[in-house]
Amino acid sequence: PGFGDLPLIGWLFRSKLDQFEKINLLIFIRATIIRTQKDLEKVNQRASSRYKKAKELNKVSDQVLEDMGIPELYDNLDKVTE
Repeated sequence: PGFGDLPLIGWLFRSKLDQFEKINLLIFIRATIIRTQKDLEKVNQRASSRYKKAKELNKVSDQVLEDMGIPELYDNLDKVTE
C-alpha cells in the first residue's frame, strides 16, 4: 500500500487491471399448493425426475471434460448432494 504513489517507479506497483467480471446468482422460488397426498406425490415425482436428469447431464458433461483433458472441478459434488 502506498508504493503506487512513488514518483518514477510507482507504475510498477499499481494495478493495471481495468476489467471486472460480474456474476449474478439468480434463485427462483415457486410456491406450490398441495391439497392432497396425490398432489404431494406428483410434486415429489417431478422434483425427483428433474434431479435425476440434472445428475445425468452432470455425468455427461464430466465425461466430455475428461475426454478433453480438463480436470473435474467438483470431485465431491455427489457426496454433498446425496
